[in-house]
Amino acid sequence: QQRILLGHSLGPHLLEPSLWAEATAAVLLASFAGFVPEGRAGRPLRTALNGMAAQLEHGDGPAMLASFLERVAFPFRSSDLPEGPLQQGIGAAGTARLLEDLQRLAATTGLPEGLRAALPRRLPVLIVEAEDDQIVCAASRAQLRALLPEATVISLPRAGHGLLGAGVPAMVLDWIADGLA
Repeated sequence: QQRILLGHSLGPHLLEPSLWAEATAAVLLASFAGFVPEGRAGRPLRTALNGMAAQLEHGDGPAMLASFLERVAFPFRSSDLPEGPLQQGIGAAGTARLLEDLQRLAATTGLPEGLRAALPRRLPVLIVEAEDDQIVCAASRAQLRALLPEATVISLPRAGHGLLGAGVPAMVLDWIADGLA
């Protein structure tokens, strides 16, 4: 029985190691190992994360989230994304969760714990990355590829972080059918 983990962006870092232990394959969509590159290269992202946190702490959550979603959707419109917290209201709990997520992003430095543990058993991994990603920088995408040299990589031109209009479901299903059947 196949147990394929599919995670987008920060998602793989949020999965419990026990899920990785049971996985027969993994699909990482617009993801990363370390979100903020080390050293000078990471300075713009660290500044952006701090600015987003400050907006949340000062009650500007909807404006911050709207700006973020514009970058997620690029090169499409944010209105093309599924409805989410911006339309439903963020609230105090949502603001706290967003702040936690910003801290998690800043703290990621390598592969998710469960994925690291699964590598010795040669877990098949598909990396789907967006060349026009406005969220995950090129250095972070390159780090993920370097840490997973055995992974299959699909790099999508003219696709952003939200992977809108890129035909990703069919690509993932083809990878599963071709390599895991």
